[in-house]
Amino acid sequence: MERVVIVMPVDTSAYLLPCDDGDTCKLETLQKLMGGPIEVVDSCLAGNWSRESDVEAVKLVVNEEDRLRDLQENENAATLFDMTEEWNKISGNQLMMGCVIVRNAFLQENPGAVELFLKEYAASIEGGRGMPRTKPPRSVDRGLFEAPTSLNNVETFANVPAIISNGADWYKAIGTETSTGTKAFSLAGNIKNTGLIEVPMGTTLREIIFDIGGGVKNGQFKAVQIGGPSGGCLTQEHLDLPLDFESTKKIGAIIGSGGLVVMGDDTCMVEIARFFMNFTKKESCGKCATCREGIPKIQAILERITHGNGTLEDIDMLQELAGVIKTCSLCGLGKTAPNPVLSTLKYFKDEYIAHVKDKKCPAGVCRSLCTMWIDPLKCIGCTKCARLCPVGAISGELRKPHKIDPEKCIKCRECKNGCPKHAIKEV
Repeated sequence: MERVVIVMPVDTSAYLLPCDDGDTCKLETLQKLMGGPIEVVDSCLAGNWSRESDVEAVKLVVNEEDRLRDLQENENAATLFDMTEEWNKISGNQLMMGCVIVRNAFLQENPGAVELFLKEYAASIEGGRGMPRTKPPRSVDRGLFEAPTSLNNVETFANVPAIISNGADWYKAIGTETSTGTKAFSLAGNIKNTGLIEVPMGTTLREIIFDIGGGVKNGQFKAVQIGGPSGGCLTQEHLDLPLDFESTKKIGAIIGSGGLVVMGDDTCMVEIARFFMNFTKKESCGKCATCREGIPKIQAILERITHGNGTLEDIDMLQELAGVIKTCSLCGLGKTAPNPVLSTLKYFKDEYIAHVKDKKCPAGVCRSLCTMWIDPLKCIGCTKCARLCPVGAISGELRKPHKIDPEKCIKCRECKNGCPKHAIKEV
């Protein structure tokens, strides 16, 4: 497999298959290609026949050199190209299969930006900047190099051969009445069994997290981030929610890429919102002013709150900014990027208020809002904490209770993690 320069013949149509999972906790696409690429080739051939076309260009789109290397070194993925050559010999058709690395000046500064949300692969492959185009015309009419282009996830392509072989009724029997078939999910975070799973649409969160995932690894279940970085957080009251498109839409969530990040009671939901907004800020293409300027503004407010400098007005501003970005942005990134903020404000507003009014982080995660303290009744004066402290903030005599100087302490938690008697607390 090698990089290709695409030359699109006249009357050619193209398939673009995003193969680089830009999502922070999703590796489904590469695994599907490496495990069973035959379905993808069959799906492209079926599309070829349905259009009565003799020439098709199929491009596997990746964004990083290591992703391409993964495909190159995988024996199953190489089957894609071997099968294509064999098919061309038998049928006389020309099914051009190749892998293209989406890389231009914008992406060099913003790695992964096109991969996750923009889906403007055609513009990037053509050498332009990956930004949303005005529609119509849509890509199925005029896409890559003005040719009709089908842009779908690898998971979608992989389902087509089974539907053709077994019939639509067989596929519709799986899942719910309106959300048929199966969905692949990536389990990550504070959960005992991590990895990729495939379940019928309509499977509940409780079944996925506790039956398949084995439950929370440490502490109690608190929330789950669903649908990737812009999917929003669901809580205990949603554990019996069936995961289908209609049910998640009703509560303002999305299934999205299928990422599920499980969080326990030691997770700060304000910090979670800050983390994901920082991620989506880097992904923004910058075309829409609401997304380009609004997301960094939200991220800056969250930074202030997690550092103990927030106000109650900041909480109101977060709600207002999130609504404007969601309403006025052109592409899917801007429309869904505020979801982590909106969902955490809806279900965990008390944590925001605690950060702002009490200057406390209930989960003890935000270092600027925590104070390290040594319990004199538990401390045995072993001096281990003083030796571990990188800034010399701990003092005390051997076999006598030690003390922490709050002015020097950088809250690195080395002392807490190393204390044999668990005498060091965060307050």
